[in-house]
Amino acid sequence: MLGALVWYGFKDPALLTAGPEFSAFSRNFVKEQPILPMLFVTIACGIISGFHATQSPIIARTMKSEREAKSDFYGMMILEGIIGMIWAAGGLAIYNMIPETLTAPTTNVLIKITHTFLGDIVGNLTVLAVIILAVTSGDTAMRSLRLSLAETLNLDQKNLRNRFVLCLPLIAIVILLLAWSNRDQQSFNHLWNYFAWGNQVLAASTLMAATAWLTAHKKLFLPAVVPGMFMTFIVVTYIAWISPEHKGPLGFGLPLGTAYVIGVAAALVFAFLAWGRGKKLQAETPAEQLTDSL
Repeated sequence: MLGALVWYGFKDPALLTAGPEFSAFSRNFVKEQPILPMLFVTIACGIISGFHATQSPIIARTMKSEREAKSDFYGMMILEGIIGMIWAAGGLAIYNMIPETLTAPTTNVLIKITHTFLGDIVGNLTVLAVIILAVTSGDTAMRSLRLSLAETLNLDQKNLRNRFVLCLPLIAIVILLLAWSNRDQQSFNHLWNYFAWGNQVLAASTLMAATAWLTAHKKLFLPAVVPGMFMTFIVVTYIAWISPEHKGPLGFGLPLGTAYVIGVAAALVFAFLAWGRGKKLQAETPAEQLTDSL
């Protein structure tokens, strides 16, 4: 996809610039969907993903030490960001080529992009790959949830029966959620809305837990607390601002300015509590027991 965009971009550089139709659409869109917080909720997995970057490697015990965190977490976010920018460029190009796609459903836009730049055969394979990515993400999410519950309930997962005990209720819940989301467009939008900010709640919480850990070990905690505060601000602002009738019951519909103030306050309070937790553990707990206490 990147190669195709570069090739088409050399032939027509204007293809990857904001054309008049796109610019007009963007101005009207931003009035209803402000960049803060919508941009950072919409492309959650390409910014800081609580699911991809934090939960799976830790819970699945695939990391040998904390030293692997940079490649697992930071590296994956960089890769996802690159992938996100490639698809954003593809969207910009197709919007300039076919302006009517600006208001088309996301699936239709994806098909237009892949078929236009890659041809029918490779385009269909690319669409299939996108579907596979979603399926494998769901598989990883279920595995992480199962292992999290197993650890919480102290239920050994080497026994096959214990795996079924946890898996079957989870599968039933997922089936019900999918049936609900497929009922109509509004239900699907609600489910995606909950996933978008729920994913970032996990990211913010994990970053704040890392802040507490780093503080307790007298290490530099800014690399964890700064993005943690930012994502807390985004999530709280989003929930305070979104309208319940459009985005589901978990929304307060407050004015955007008020939501910003609440988001800033929540970010400061959350960061202070995480730092205070780390300081308390540092003072009360022997160094060799810190990891268990956290």
